[in-house]
Amino acid sequence: MRLIKRELMLPFCTVNNELISQKNEGEEMKSYLIEENTLPKNKAHHETLFSLGNGFVGFRGSFYEEASATEGCFINNFYETHPIKYGEKAYGFPEITESMVNIPTPRNITFILDGEKCILDEAHVKDYQRTLNLKTGVLSVVYTYMKEKKKLKVTSEALVSFHYENISVIKYTVTPLNFDGTVEIISSLNRRSKALVAKDDPRVADIEKPSFYVDEAILDNDTYGYRFKTFETKKSVLVLEEIKVNKGKLVGGEIYEKVKYNQHLTFDGRQGETIEVLKINEIYLDEKRKTFENLNFDFLKEKQTAYLEDFWKKSEVNLETNEDLTQGIRFNLFHLLQSVNKTGDFGIAAKGLTGEGYEGHNFWDTEIFIFPYFLFTQPEIAKNLLIYRYKTLEKSKARARILGYEKGVKFPWRSISGIECSGYFPAGTAQYHINADIAYAVAQYYEATGDDDFMRTYGNEILLETARFFIEVGHMQKGQFKIDCVTGPDEYTALVNNNYYTNKMVQANLKNAYKYLTKYKVKGVTIKELEAFKVAYENMYLPFNKKLKLTPQDDSFLDKELWDFENTPKEKYPLLLHYHPMKIYKHQVCKQADVCLADFLVGDDVPLEVKENNFNYYMKVTTHDSSLSYNTYGIMACAIDYLDEAYDLYTKNVRLDIDNSHNNSNHGIHTAAMGGSWLGLVFGFGGMRLIDGKLFFNPKFTKALGPYSFVIQYQGKVLKVSVNADTITYTLLKGNKVEFYNTITKVELTEKDPEFMV
Repeated sequence: MRLIKRELMLPFCTVNNELISQKNEGEEMKSYLIEENTLPKNKAHHETLFSLGNGFVGFRGSFYEEASATEGCFINNFYETHPIKYGEKAYGFPEITESMVNIPTPRNITFILDGEKCILDEAHVKDYQRTLNLKTGVLSVVYTYMKEKKKLKVTSEALVSFHYENISVIKYTVTPLNFDGTVEIISSLNRRSKALVAKDDPRVADIEKPSFYVDEAILDNDTYGYRFKTFETKKSVLVLEEIKVNKGKLVGGEIYEKVKYNQHLTFDGRQGETIEVLKINEIYLDEKRKTFENLNFDFLKEKQTAYLEDFWKKSEVNLETNEDLTQGIRFNLFHLLQSVNKTGDFGIAAKGLTGEGYEGHNFWDTEIFIFPYFLFTQPEIAKNLLIYRYKTLEKSKARARILGYEKGVKFPWRSISGIECSGYFPAGTAQYHINADIAYAVAQYYEATGDDDFMRTYGNEILLETARFFIEVGHMQKGQFKIDCVTGPDEYTALVNNNYYTNKMVQANLKNAYKYLTKYKVKGVTIKELEAFKVAYENMYLPFNKKLKLTPQDDSFLDKELWDFENTPKEKYPLLLHYHPMKIYKHQVCKQADVCLADFLVGDDVPLEVKENNFNYYMKVTTHDSSLSYNTYGIMACAIDYLDEAYDLYTKNVRLDIDNSHNNSNHGIHTAAMGGSWLGLVFGFGGMRLIDGKLFFNPKFTKALGPYSFVIQYQGKVLKVSVNADTITYTLLKGNKVEFYNTITKVELTEKDPEFMV
């Protein structure tokens, strides 16, 4: 181990020499638990928090014992199409949208005591506790049910298997505590075919007709269920359940008109004796049923725990003295794992598999806010996210032709299968930057992994087709390459010329296309075409205000009237729900980070003074109505050593869903904000950057955040970074050798000398 003095090596690093004590193992475990000890008042919000999934299927955390208007079961890539309604339609507007289907949840279980069905209220439920264990992936509930003087202890444990993606299981037990008597348990599958509607909120679909029908009711020995089928997409999902009991007998079961199936179990309850019911569900999308053996709860829990042990090793994050933030970021990473498909066939929805917000669509969120987390912890998943984009290239080419371009692709702003589903083009289709965002992720993937096969098979084509599109979109004017009539990340400013973020990202897109297409000598690309890419990126127009020494968001932004923040009531936020777009577009007001996001992603050549001026200016005019905003501003606050502001922004980001700070977590988690919470720690306080294939760190310490550590994977090596008040320690956990930079100092770690301390 080498130890060097800290002075002068970290010229931008803020330190605090106060020592902070370590937590014991029991306290550490608390940050892996999401708990509640009273029945929730906002049930929809808590259904989101206690959702379970595995990237293929997801269940909202509704109670088994009672129906819920917001319960849900979602399967990745099980969606229906619906016509988009326009008052006035123009050429090229999308005709249809795709919506993830909410199928009947097969998790309903309830009990009857003395002829009365379970009622979950404070009069009947005592000693209630619900816990989501992030280390085992098990959701457990325990309470005492009171009916007059009778007491019944009720417990349940549930998991959705990562090992077998088609399998989920619930172990449900009841124990008479002070009586003998009959206890009845009902397991049911209830039909719910009408999508959630929130007519005044554009973030939720307005779909009124059913999306699917019951194609087949199944009664096969001990297995029961349905096959559901969508009307238009003709997708088929098979939902099965099998019930096992440890005592008692089956009284009967019936299928009612292909709508509802009840399996009714009656037990002779004895005081102190536990009745156990095991409910196993199998779900298949467009495939036949598989054969499984030994599907008991303990076996599945053992497999689940092993899977998650490996996951947490790869995703280790720890804020040693800040339990709330540690819990928050671990909760977020767990939900990302539950939401992301592992095969490359589908994307990751903005709400994951936890709700109907945004109809199950994926956005640019994936590549900019979620992809980096997987890239540096589980690069195979990151690759599959890009392969999904590759598989949509043909549909994206067709979209580019509709928009009037002869070459290239235009990736959809929002979609499931790859078609454009955005019906509002000023803040949808016009966000051409999504092409550059995806291309940026391709380059980052290669630089972090060195995966030549990926580039030859997938990456180069994505770079080529996105670059071709931008060559047609932009134009040369007075020796500069300009891009007109686009919308940047800030959706409160639309259809502008030379949005800085777009131009800066397109510049990187064209530069990487030239670099990698030349390196791999890609067939079908002419020298003339490559030269056009080079001329465009070398002469990209990037607006700059010399007087203010800051970057204008676009050609006209700084000329607009400032929004009257002082006289805008709190209840009028988010602005998009209370003001017409034309009112918003004419003002200097930002929904989220735009210029500062460019400074973060591709701002290595931007002077620190300009970054600071940009931060100060745009923070004042940003509402943070988007959940994507806090993490970007927090990262840039770290970069300019505004560490108090950085901490405040980080806390708002990390616990956004747990605290429901945007008041729409009822509709599902915010996957991008969750990815952003990892970015905030690693790229923000950790100061990590990947620049031209070289890895840099510039860690910052602040007393409020406390000591922290994280683990990343880079070019097949595993590196741990630990930061406290006095030292920064880099430890090579896996690999023969790794090279990186601690600010400007090159560091090389090896198996023989695996640690470097500053």
